[in-house]
Amino acid sequence: MKYTDFSNTFLLKLALSYRSGQISFHGLVDFHLWKAVFPNNESKSNNFDWRKIGFNAFQLNDKEQSLLIIYSIPHLYTPKEAEFIGIRLNKNRSNLLYYSLRRPKYNDDPWDIFLYDYKSQKDIFINKIQGTDSMREFKNAIEKLEFREPTKFEILRNSVF
Repeated sequence: MKYTDFSNTFLLKLALSYRSGQISFHGLVDFHLWKAVFPNNESKSNNFDWRKIGFNAFQLNDKEQSLLIIYSIPHLYTPKEAEFIGIRLNKNRSNLLYYSLRRPKYNDDPWDIFLYDYKSQKDIFINKIQGTDSMREFKNAIEKLEFREPTKFEILRNSVF
């Protein structure tokens, strides 16, 4: 497994499995099971190391009292690569939103926050973070967002531009 597989495929499939009721909440944070299924990659080409993946959980101060789990992905310095993945669960843990903070094309540009749309199966641009790649800024930006899935207009706007 590569870090891009972890951020773009593995975590997304976990979120989809939780959302459909196939796995429990514990499955979203069970690093021991993940390591058993996908051991560290010994080949030099992929260089995947579980010790470099981290996560934190935050109780957000929003009206939904949502929980935000943020996974940290190691720096690869590739444009559009995810630095953080955020899984936001509502108070009852019955619904979740899947965010990603992706690095800009150029180092001085703002970072982009995307929200995954389950219907179109695409990342939808939501917001920018000016000049930082910190977890705190990512958390604060998500906390300011309303807990909702993207509208049809947002999906259409992102597919046109």
